[in-house]
Amino acid sequence: MYTIMVSFATTCGTPPAAAAASLLFHCLLQSIIVAQAFSAVTNKVSAKWTDLSDFVAPVVPPRSGHAAFTPLDVGNRPRVWGGYVEEVDANGNVERHVTNDMWEWDGADSGWTKVDQGGEVPRPRLAAAMALVNDRPVLFGGWDPQTPGTGGVILDTLKEFDPPSNSWSVVDARIPDGPSSRHVALSLPSGVALMHNHRCDDHVIIYSVTKLLNLLYGRFSKQPTTGNAPSSRGLHAATMAGDKAIVFGGAAKSGEMSNEAFVLDTNTWEWKSITIAGGIAPCPRAGPCLCTISDNCVLLFGGAEATDEGLNPRGDVWVLHFDADAGTGQWELLLDDNGGGESTSPGGPPSRNAATLS
Repeated sequence: MYTIMVSFATTCGTPPAAAAASLLFHCLLQSIIVAQAFSAVTNKVSAKWTDLSDFVAPVVPPRSGHAAFTPLDVGNRPRVWGGYVEEVDANGNVERHVTNDMWEWDGADSGWTKVDQGGEVPRPRLAAAMALVNDRPVLFGGWDPQTPGTGGVILDTLKEFDPPSNSWSVVDARIPDGPSSRHVALSLPSGVALMHNHRCDDHVIIYSVTKLLNLLYGRFSKQPTTGNAPSSRGLHAATMAGDKAIVFGGAAKSGEMSNEAFVLDTNTWEWKSITIAGGIAPCPRAGPCLCTISDNCVLLFGGAEATDEGLNPRGDVWVLHFDADAGTGQWELLLDDNGGGESTSPGGPPSRNAATLS
């Protein structure tokens, strides 16, 4: 367990009301990161990791590829669900499989506690996504590998979660155009969810819930977009900064990775490719973490880059300062991981990908 304190400059804009809220992720290496952002009168952005691993209860077993969400009606305590877990038996044999358990963050004084789920609990999976729709968490798609070697099954189903009762219910809707995994889902200020996957070249997918005769109905629609949109990709990262959706990185079906950043105005539905100034940027990568610091500043951690030797996990920390209207931005490296892999950023967690940050 680590804490990262991030001091950001006035050039990042006004911090959101929840600037002191926890931003956390978990990974296969059983280290949990909690980041707290706070306003500071300074001209530079800085960050520092603090290790809390000896003081809090972890999520067990360790995992990657899970989904994370923060319910608004149970004390704003973030939760993680599902993913790909790794267990070691008494003989030292490693077993890997998907799970459908849920854990809740109870703060730095105690750590994680397991949640007893009820209702129509979703089947085990990884590479799904969750977003709040009218403040209710919804699980979108994902991949159940099933028996090794079979390829498993990619899902197009939805499940809705009720945090006060810790109960799941089935949603009578299906993801448009077929199953999806390795996608992103975002909660929009209007109470709907935005989903972006490898099929979203000239549109994004909107999921909304309407009430009719005291019954709730889920509905998907395709929202056409204009401008310079991201190419087909998965394993990208996304976050909302006010009414703007920020997308970074990911990988095409060919495996080629990206370090591009895009901004989508959710009022006009125009994409802009963010032109980067300053000459430095994160390397192309898939499976990174991205979270909002302010209305024009986002924080990036980790991911995996492609090398001649295979995938190389990263542990660097960056911020992107951007002007959404102009479509321009500048990256700032806060903590260098010296190339990742076995190296880490100063005092930081092991390099990783397929973690979450919320």
